[in-house]
Amino acid sequence: MAKKIKFPLTMKNDVKVRTIEDLREYFDLEKVVEYFLDGKLLAWLDARYYEKESDAIQSLQKDDEKLQQKLCNIFDVEYDGKTLSSVNLENILEHNRRLNELKQFTSDATILNQINQVAFNQEELARLLDDGIHDIYLFNNSFTIPLQKKNRHYIGIGNTEVVIPSQEKVDFQAKGIQFDNIHFDALYEKIHNAPSQKKDDTCIYNQPVCRVNSPVQMIGQSEDTNTEYTKEEKGQGVIEIPFWMRRKNEDTSTEYKKDEKDQSVIDIPVWMRRK
Repeated sequence: MAKKIKFPLTMKNDVKVRTIEDLREYFDLEKVVEYFLDGKLLAWLDARYYEKESDAIQSLQKDDEKLQQKLCNIFDVEYDGKTLSSVNLENILEHNRRLNELKQFTSDATILNQINQVAFNQEELARLLDDGIHDIYLFNNSFTIPLQKKNRHYIGIGNTEVVIPSQEKVDFQAKGIQFDNIHFDALYEKIHNAPSQKKDDTCIYNQPVCRVNSPVQMIGQSEDTNTEYTKEEKGQGVIEIPFWMRRKNEDTSTEYKKDEKDQSVIDIPVWMRRK
């Protein structure tokens, strides 16, 4: 026969009760109702062989209008309807439903104990953000992340998608925004994974552009134009050198040209030489 695991019930102010005497002394109706609804109360009684109370608990119905009073009677605790009628069974049922759903995806006690920081939908995310919560758990859904809310840590549970409302890559580190166990929406995923654009080597001096992507060797000059051409030794790619780039000094490895209009000087690198 499998050994029954004994666990305490936690009452108000984090008091742990292990005997029925402790339960009566620290009785918290709201917690007892919660344990009754999720089955822990019955398991606690069975593990300690409190058979009388166990049988009484099994005879109760969750929708019984006098459930609270009957629970008090079972444990010989005075029931004061005026002070304890505020116990909201619907809230307790909803709490247990969310907890059970969460347990299908994680057994992490840290997360389960912080279920009030778990957003199941966008509305709940907005409430947590407005409350200033830093660590927010996003549960198995799609969520739009407001970029103006800085210094937040979003942790996904299950299949969690975050939608980033931006047409360009976002510097999340600068905003203090962290993500764990999530994936971006398809549109932003492309932006996020796009390679960074390198700076262009093009230099413009109010003249036709000369674009050089690799070392070349000057091999000739056109007879009928004022344009020189180069050919890349390996790729055989042709690069056009505009007419305004002319050799000035034959005994140096650098060519210069002074523009007649703006008097700017263009420096031609050493590897560009006239054949």
